[in-house]
Amino acid sequence: MSDDLSFFFLLMSNGLLIGLMYSLIALGFVLVYKATDAINFAQGEFVMIAGFVAAGCLMVWGAPLWLAVTLAVASLVVFGFVLERVMLRRLIGRPVIAVVMATIGLASILRGVGRLVDEHEPERDQRIHQADQQAVRNQEEEEAEVVRHERPLPCRRPRGGLATGCSPGARPRR
Repeated sequence: MSDDLSFFFLLMSNGLLIGLMYSLIALGFVLVYKATDAINFAQGEFVMIAGFVAAGCLMVWGAPLWLAVTLAVASLVVFGFVLERVMLRRLIGRPVIAVVMATIGLASILRGVGRLVDEHEPERDQRIHQADQQAVRNQEEEEAEVVRHERPLPCRRPRGGLATGCSPGARPRR
């Protein structure tokens, strides 16, 4: 019973955290829309930048989590101010569709930059592929072992027909 209860609390906490994350995303959309009368389609890519900064701080420089999160938030604030000064300030007074198209273009650019930053290591990808293949082979061997130990099911032969629904190696009954 304690495993079920701990699993229940795990699911509840995960649901609560995901709900809070969705509410923050919605709050971001509402704040940007109320301030600019345009939807920012690059909002998710901004979070991607903060994630890359935090991951870089943690994995490359070995910074503690509190410092990585602080640097990620600070870098996102600086990026937002620079973006507002360089790109969005020039769009003041333009039609809303211009701002929307600019944020869609910015989202596309940031996605491309994210792919460049997250370089793939062919050796790592090959090791992952080999591990996946080995896991599939192990699963197939386990399934074959289970089939070998199953008792064959007796078959019934319908009148004038072939036996169907038989296990391999089973003899049809008359």
